[in-house]
Amino acid sequence: MKLVVIGTGPGAQALASMNAENPMFSEVVLLESQEGKIDRNTKISWPDGSCSNLKGCIITSNPFVAIPDADVILLCNPANSYPKILEKISDHITSVTKLICGVPGATGFDWMVRDAFAGKPKLFNVAAVESLPFISKRDGENKVRVYAFKHQLYLATTSFDDSVKESDIDLEGILGVSLKKLNVFLSLTLLNPNAKVHPLLFLEALKHSQDQADRNVYILGDENAAYLEKIEKEVYSIAASVELKTGIKLDHIPSLKEWFTGCYQSIIQDNSTAQTCLATHKIYNELKDDFLKGINDSNANESDQGKSRYLTEEIPYGLICFKGLAELVKVDTPTIDFVLEQCQNFLTKRYFKNGKLSKEVLTDTVAPQRFGIDVLTKLSRQYQVHSTEKKQEVKEFDENGIVFFGKVLPREKCFQIQQTVSEKISDVDAVDTEKLLLNLHWKDRRFADFCSAPEFVSAACDLLQVEDVRVFSSLIVFKKPNEKMPVPWHQDPAYQWPIEPLECASLWFALDDVTNQNGAMNMAVGGHKVGILPMRPTPPLVDGEYHFSPQLAESISEEHLTGFPIVKCDMLQYESSFHHSMMPHSSPLNFSQSRRCAFIVRYCKGNTKINLYPGMPRENFFRNYKLYNPHKEYAAQ
Repeated sequence: MKLVVIGTGPGAQALASMNAENPMFSEVVLLESQEGKIDRNTKISWPDGSCSNLKGCIITSNPFVAIPDADVILLCNPANSYPKILEKISDHITSVTKLICGVPGATGFDWMVRDAFAGKPKLFNVAAVESLPFISKRDGENKVRVYAFKHQLYLATTSFDDSVKESDIDLEGILGVSLKKLNVFLSLTLLNPNAKVHPLLFLEALKHSQDQADRNVYILGDENAAYLEKIEKEVYSIAASVELKTGIKLDHIPSLKEWFTGCYQSIIQDNSTAQTCLATHKIYNELKDDFLKGINDSNANESDQGKSRYLTEEIPYGLICFKGLAELVKVDTPTIDFVLEQCQNFLTKRYFKNGKLSKEVLTDTVAPQRFGIDVLTKLSRQYQVHSTEKKQEVKEFDENGIVFFGKVLPREKCFQIQQTVSEKISDVDAVDTEKLLLNLHWKDRRFADFCSAPEFVSAACDLLQVEDVRVFSSLIVFKKPNEKMPVPWHQDPAYQWPIEPLECASLWFALDDVTNQNGAMNMAVGGHKVGILPMRPTPPLVDGEYHFSPQLAESISEEHLTGFPIVKCDMLQYESSFHHSMMPHSSPLNFSQSRRCAFIVRYCKGNTKINLYPGMPRENFFRNYKLYNPHKEYAAQ
């Protein structure tokens, strides 16, 4: 097997060197950020007194050389570099790769990978641990010192494709440390010890800025130690609210005292509290870390480059993540807020304003909102199909008008409908969608079976709060790669639906990854509650653009959507959403090289009536129209 370690720091170099002799690998590659950053003669000193170097490793800055045939990829960079690194390597990953692991990857690493690989194959496992497996530091030019190995770390794993089997890669053998498996990746995000500790060590250093060289910088005064305890309690409150509202069964999240004790054992002299663990750590006092690095430089107000990573990393890629989760579950976090305010005074960006996340700089953080996780079901779907008894989904459908589910159907069923849909659209232009791909459940048993899938029928019943439903219509929609087919803002029932009540739960089942690049829908949250909005002639199309339906010649002006938050409906293949039929929605062009295809089923209440009368709008279309009962056996027309 081939191992690729990505990084230029002492941790990456030590990991690559220790695995150069690992019989598990025939080749170890160290992928550096810039050619010539790493010297293969670097001397690495180990705790047992032995030394090694990098002569047994291939060192390159070219991902095309390193990545395509890599079995295992370890990211060992600062977390704030991961999104760009993952995006960079995503184009070179092949089916050979079995595992991508963040070392560390403590906060939102699974979200980063999901985002970077949207629209691309994901036939690998994703893993992360909360820290490097050892304490290491540069010890002069071309010298790295490893002070001690940690006794235990926590490991989270996942995959984004149901066909991927759980990895049998021996990560303990690669990292040289005992690993305690977590069941839910989100538990590792909430564990992140550095995000809780490092900002307070920075604030403590500010109090002692004149005697930094003479003090143990890991000693917290009582005031900041009290803040640390409160931050832990606030994170536990976030975790409890996530569990209560979504039903996600999080793992036990160890306290900092538990974590330090399990990780360092005999290295800590007094493990009574997190404060004493820090103060009596035998190695921390030797490190002489500079928490105030760069804050007094002449360009400190213009750039964060050169500042301590304990500030530049642990705020946007640590505490801000906790704050983002708190906003999702509506938990107050006064201590986290206070620490964020204090620390960001020494950064060039304001990640937190007026008690809330600053949307302007979300892309520079690992807040869940940065990855489109802006409603709770977008978080929930990543760890389970739906919440307990679908309570959160019903709540969001009622309040927001849009709700997200995970992969509801078994993979085999998904694959069948994928093949069936691809067969149907192979000779159809998107402009003919409404004519040729509408209501196939009356014409083809396979589509009727899909509309009748118990998982979807049950969800529709729950969302509409009824015991039975009918299918008003079904439709295949697709955007070909680089297709110029915008969909302006509209509400589906505004086009003369003859049903009463005008209330459907519209399933949108993603047959491809749906991204911002290939035309993910936009939803105006809460817009389903205001009735039919005024429409006007749609502005003229330009540059070869077209609409798949002539009805879209009329649409809603954006001025009528002011005040409605907009949610992007990005999804992985075989995930799904339900939106209220009255929801205003739109979608942009497909700017990607990937198709965007979905199957739509509009479920209405079982007592819905069709009101037909002479001279009605679209009379010819709706003549002899009837509702399909998904609870009964199929009967073709």
